Amino acid sequence: MIFSPRDAQILRWINGHGFATGRQVADWLGVRYQSIHPRLKFLTDAGYLRSQRVGHNLLALRLTKAGVTRCGDDLPPLRAIRFGSFFHDLQLIDLATKLTKQTGGQFTTERRLRQERGFKGVGLPTHIPDGLLKLDGKPPIAIELELSTKGWQRLQNILQAYAADFSLGEVWYFAGNDALRRRLESAAEGYAFVRVFSFAEEALSLQTD
Repeated sequence: MIFSPRDAQILRWINGHGFATGRQVADWLGVRYQSIHPRLKFLTDAGYLRSQRVGHNLLALRLTKAGVTRCGDDLPPLRAIRFGSFFHDLQLIDLATKLTKQTGGQFTTERRLRQERGFKGVGLPTHIPDGLLKLDGKPPIAIELELSTKGWQRLQNILQAYAADFSLGEVWYFAGNDALRRRLESAAEGYAFVRVFSFAEEALSLQTD
């Protein structure tokens, strides 16, 4: 096989999230896993991807230094998959794919947002969302996936920081369960720019107007 522009696109997408499973790459591309597996094997055999078993039977793919160089990405590869945040990060990849397919927007990951902040220097908001959803002709939307409970004061501090950030159009919270959703809705009272969804809604009922 010959390295192609599509391979570079795949590598940059994986590196933006830090890691991804083969199924998630296939979902993002809108193809069946069987059709993309040979390309992922080629990229792994070529030394651009490494696979890591997480849990009992899940293989996660992340870039090597050679992979970053080959695809021309200026974002360093993920050093290690953190087990403590793995489930959240895994679910966030699925959410990002669903959001982009449903809205036609572009999703910028937290890793790339942190890199942008590093390039720009000080004076930027201290809280960085899980991602930004950018829609044509509209201010970006901050995306937050909440699968565990944050302290009330910390949540209020985050919302106050968002209220002071006039570059954003809205903030969308996706709650992992009904209890979290109710807590977020209570915390967001008075913040008209905040919308709270159930993660199980899968973004299919989202209205972006």
